[in-house]
Amino acid sequence: MENENRETIQKQGAEPEPVLSHDGIGLELEDVRNLLIQKHGENIGKDDPILMTVTILNAFLVELAKVNERHHQALTRVMSASTEQYITGVKTSVDGLKEKLSSASIDTIKAVLEQEDAKRQEHSQVMKWTSAIITMSALINVAVFILR
Repeated sequence: MENENRETIQKQGAEPEPVLSHDGIGLELEDVRNLLIQKHGENIGKDDPILMTVTILNAFLVELAKVNERHHQALTRVMSASTEQYITGVKTSVDGLKEKLSSASIDTIKAVLEQEDAKRQEHSQVMKWTSAIITMSALINVAVFILR
């Protein structure tokens, strides 16, 4: 049977895709045996001690996957915390900028209103003088008209 496997693989000439084990990590022992036949032309038995390295390496891959998952979760937590801090910092900066712009706008409006108030007071003073001059002129006209 093993010779048949080797001959079948050699006749096909195509490389078989390695099949992942049932847990999705590592290779099945039969796939490793077929790969060795294809690449090296050596057929090893199912009880060959070299296959123990495959089992050990598969166990290592399972543990590595667990470590990678823990690192992925930790990295996700760190990135989430960093993102939240970044968003909070940006929000604080934007709020500060809004406040500065609002106070700058208010300060500008106050300055314009103060200028307008000064102009209004000046105009009021001119109107008072104009009214006084017109009143004096009317009194003088009436006095001249009566005295004539």
